[in-house]
Amino acid sequence: MTDLPYPGQWQDAPLPQSRVGGRDFDLLAVDPGLSAVGVDRADGSVWLLPEGGEPSPVNASREAFDACAAIYKEAAAEAERLAANGFSDDEEDPGDAFTDALLERFAAVDETAVADENGFWSVAAEELGYALPL
Repeated sequence: MTDLPYPGQWQDAPLPQSRVGGRDFDLLAVDPGLSAVGVDRADGSVWLLPEGGEPSPVNASREAFDACAAIYKEAAAEAERLAANGFSDDEEDPGDAFTDALLERFAAVDETAVADENGFWSVAAEELGYALPL
């Protein structure tokens, strides 16, 4: 879980629990005083739980979260390779193309993952794209 775009501490089993907005969550990761990533115990969906803010959906299920995490890990390694090797002159903005392709991969697994352009996986994809040189 260390290859995920979340600065908090990933939790070991048994996962700590928290009640947010009348819902019970198992916490996958916690960034104390800022936020947590939790699995809704009622339906298995994964949420970003900001301290004092409104929860926002990350994935429709834990399985989709794990699949998106694997896609992200692979994409991060690819972005690192691309940044090291450079690009051909015919590519106008490789970061945008990379981001768009990554968003499509996330959407193929779980539409919830990219339903909000400011959501967890959407922002992660943009940040990887921004890391690529023009």
